[in-house]
This record gives sequence, C-alpha cells and structure tokens, in this order.
Amino acid sequence: MPGIEGLTRFAHLLASMVYLGGSWFLGAALIPGLSAAAPEQRIRTVAAVIRWYHPTSLAALGILVMTGAFTLTSAKAALGPQYFSALFTLLGPKLLLAFVLVMLSSYQFFGLGLRLVRSLPEDGGAVPAEVQAWQLKVVARIQVCALTGAGLAAALGGLGMALARS
Repeated sequence: MPGIEGLTRFAHLLASMVYLGGSWFLGAALIPGLSAAAPEQRIRTVAAVIRWYHPTSLAALGILVMTGAFTLTSAKAALGPQYFSALFTLLGPKLLLAFVLVMLSSYQFFGLGLRLVRSLPEDGGAVPAEVQAWQLKVVARIQVCALTGAGLAAALGGLGMALARS
C-alpha cells in the first residue's frame, strides 16, 4: 500500500505544479508580456495558448480532486472516529477553497476561454472594432481568473502541507 500512496502523492504534487505553474505563467507572464503587442496579436496568442492550457489545467484539477479524495479516504480509515475532530479545522477550509477554485476555473475555461476562441474568425480575418474591444476585456478577465486561481492554489497547497503534518 505505501507504493500506491506514494504514487498518489506524487501525482497530486505534479498536478498541483502543472495547475499553479500554468496559472501563474498565463496571468503573470504571458498576458502582461503581450501588452506591447498589437491587440489582434495579443488576442490570437492568448487564444492559441489557452487552447492547450485550459484542457491541461482541467485535467490537472481532476487529478487533484481524485488524488485528494483518495488520500482523505486513507486518512479516514486510519483515524476512525477521530477523523473530523483531528482534521476538520484544516480540511473544511481546504474543501471550501477547492470548491471555489473549481468554480473559478470552470468560469475561466468554459465561460471565458471558449467564448474567446470561438470569437476568432476561422479564416484568420479581422474582426470589427467592437468585437476586438470585447475580446480584450475577455483576455483581461482571463488574466484576473488565472492570478486568482494561482493564489487559491497556493493557499490550498499551504493547507495541504498543514494537513500532511497533522
């Protein structure tokens, strides 16, 4: 059993790094780094990156939820009746933040990312100025979501380390 638990922890940490690193890159490096680019180029570059980033991040979130649940199942079995009294002061906030992160990421991926990608002309042509202004607002919202998600993921990581010590 220690082999499976070790593999589960490794997958959890790897998925955490993928999600946190990708969110930080998107929100703190890529989008700000494109501020000097022409608006159309900024929009197309962000759209190209999120075509890869959003499915990868969604998969990482799924792995995080599943490996976290697996770890909690083992902890519950080991602690028995003391499970809630021993862990809930940290586990409750962690589960709440995880729920908020999943909802925020869902909004970023499905509410913003898909709309941005679908708003681009398939033939690569130009879009009207009002559509481009809307697209830039969507890019700004994606940046806020990515940075907020990175902050939530960092807080979840801290809570996870505190849970592992308890």
